[in-house]
Amino acid sequence: SQITMNNKTFSRVATDDVVFLTAALRLNVLSLQHRRYEKNFFINTGNKEGQAQDLEQFNVVAAETQELIQVVGASIPPGADEAEDMKTALAGAGTSHEKYMNGFLDVAAKVQADDTITAQNGNAMMEPLAAEIEACEASGAARANRSPLYINTVTAKVTAPRNRTQMENTALLT
Repeated sequence: SQITMNNKTFSRVATDDVVFLTAALRLNVLSLQHRRYEKNFFINTGNKEGQAQDLEQFNVVAAETQELIQVVGASIPPGADEAEDMKTALAGAGTSHEKYMNGFLDVAAKVQADDTITAQNGNAMMEPLAAEIEACEASGAARANRSPLYINTVTAKVTAPRNRTQMENTALLT
């Protein structure tokens, strides 16, 4: 029946959307953690052991981010009007993250190899990459914002036939 199909559709969309929203929010957290380990790395200039730990933590966060970008891509709710926009934004986020990640690791290697580079110099070397992590964060915010809008749209589509049937039944009874 139509109601059973609508309930199944709603259930599937709700599940997909929760996965999508959870992953989108986690990406936002990971983005902040990247910045934290980046800043810690430069604060630890001259402390090779501390920098090694910061790099290790940065790499863990970067790997989780890359993996989660794939998960989010796979969990974009099917049939979403915004699905193509979401996929495009996600691809952009992946590209921005990769540029930022590789750029930071390149700067970090230079800092570790040259004791004359200060924390301020390192931060200045990162300035061109700030736009990349900001673009990744903006994409994450857009994904998180779209998710509730999408589930509201689907809810309206699923409940519309039932509401119409109820109105028709009421009209017949009066």
